[in-house]
Amino acid sequence: MRISIGWLVLAAALGADGPQPARLCESDAPLALPSLPGECQAAFDVAIDSRGSVTGVRRLYGNTPLTSALEMSVARWDFEPEKSNGVRKASRVLVAALCRAPALYRIGPHGPPDVTLLAPPGVPIPIAVSPPAYPVRAPGVGAVIVEVEIGPLGHVRSAQVVGRRTAFDGAAEQAARAWRFLPGRRQSRAVPTFAYLVFGFPEATLAAGPE
Repeated sequence: MRISIGWLVLAAALGADGPQPARLCESDAPLALPSLPGECQAAFDVAIDSRGSVTGVRRLYGNTPLTSALEMSVARWDFEPEKSNGVRKASRVLVAALCRAPALYRIGPHGPPDVTLLAPPGVPIPIAVSPPAYPVRAPGVGAVIVEVEIGPLGHVRSAQVVGRRTAFDGAAEQAARAWRFLPGRRQSRAVPTFAYLVFGFPEATLAAGPE
């Protein structure tokens, strides 16, 4: 199990006996994403049982090859399950993805798809997204998973890469910190939560990205 400063801060904020959210502890790395002609987004409501296994992956938005590939990958992830008073519980987490356009220079988008998102109250929802810049010294393709801690106001408190380090990590973490969310809620009260953002970096070209 990974222990981080963000985890300790969140545990202190919730209290020693408060619920400790589920945390991703292992994924099927490397994360392979399909070759896509343009920028794509997807998001999932992921159900986790008391053992930390994924029992369901429900699409919130996205209908591209990226969505299908990520859905199959997320179904194989393993989590440290949520705990309350030391008791393991079933829970849900958000996994959202943004695969940037294959262009070295680009602008937008600045929000998720214009759809009505139906998610459980405990799951945060993206309302403003920030695509990553393409690191000019990181040629090739890459995919990065970033764990974000989301505060009760919907701002990202911390962002850290899950898994082995790559040349794309800095750009992914920087982009993740700029995302904004409708916060997760417990008993009608906004609470800190963790979510997982996947950033895809296709082979970049000098063509201009979408305006």
